[in-house]
Amino acid sequence: MWSPPVPRRDLNVLDPACEKIRRFIPLKQLHMITARRDFDSFALALGPEVVLLDEDLMIDGVTLQSLKTIPLARFSRGPGWYFQQLLKYQFAFHEPEDDYFLIWDADTIPLRKLEFFDGQGRMLLTKAEEYHPPHFQTCEEILGQPRTFFPLNHRRGPSGGLAIR
Repeated sequence: MWSPPVPRRDLNVLDPACEKIRRFIPLKQLHMITARRDFDSFALALGPEVVLLDEDLMIDGVTLQSLKTIPLARFSRGPGWYFQQLLKYQFAFHEPEDDYFLIWDADTIPLRKLEFFDGQGRMLLTKAEEYHPPHFQTCEEILGQPRTFFPLNHRRGPSGGLAIR
């Protein structure tokens, strides 16, 4: 399980979230992406079994500061939100020894046991009809790819959170 970048100020929500995640979501390992300067605070609050990853080392040449220098008209959510989305996708390539991982919003607390596979081992999926053109336009500008780079029938991708393996 992985969490997108989480600032130290969110530890008050993250601590109970991690406790419930460990209780209600089957996992091998919990990964947290945050700024290196916050590692000590996170390790103290969450324990040594949480793998801390430096947000500035996840994507070669891409940091929050580097995204702040991109002059995009559609950066309406701010570079931090886009940085978080890029880090979520990049996590798939970080130590990909497992076939599956789960991205979980760090500010979301599970209240009951959750299953992600049925009795036959098939992944349970929910189709979303969400489509926000400005998001795709900005992604095209950032990635330098034409619109056809994205799936024609957009399905919602991961959103902010923890990564569980």
